[in-house]
Amino acid sequence: MEKYSYDFVIVGAGLAGLYSAMYASSFGKVAVITKTTLDNSNSYWAQGGIAAAVDPNDSPSFHYEDTIKVGRNLCNQEAVKFWFLKVKRELMN
Repeated sequence: MEKYSYDFVIVGAGLAGLYSAMYASSFGKVAVITKTTLDNSNSYWAQGGIAAAVDPNDSPSFHYEDTIKVGRNLCNQEAVKFWFLKVKRELMN
């Protein structure tokens, strides 16, 4: 069995993991561990942009509820509420 030696092991190949690996590489040898491939992460598949309720048939509460649901209630609810209310105001100005 081959043995490997690293100064840092980063678990996760999303944006945060890859950024951490890039930063850590200045200080030593880095391994990035991913459950599949580097191009199969939430960061890779994210569409980017800003989520905001600007359509008359849309509502900040829909975005809020969706974010809380997919965040498995781990999100700071006040921060999420603030974000979706502020985004619409800023985009409409």
